Amino acid sequence: MIERQRYNFYIINELMNYLIAHPDIRFIQALWNTNIIDRIENSNNVIRDRFFEESDKTLERMRKVIYAERKTPKKSEEVV
Repeated sequence: MIERQRYNFYIINELMNYLIAHPDIRFIQALWNTNIIDRIENSNNVIRDRFFEESDKTLERMRKVIYAERKTPKKSEEVV
């Protein structure tokens, strides 16, 4: 149980950093953008219920999205 709590705090920390980096974003957008909330594919926008997912897996999914975003250059950083 201590492991789960530790990962929960990692998730909170990642989300906090995401919100700091994107100050104009709404909270629910941050949950979608970081893949904490997502849809079931080909389901007409049915939200996936991940009640069974352990926190370490949630953090892993979340970091894939966040780190991919960090590697993608912003318009002002693109090389012409």
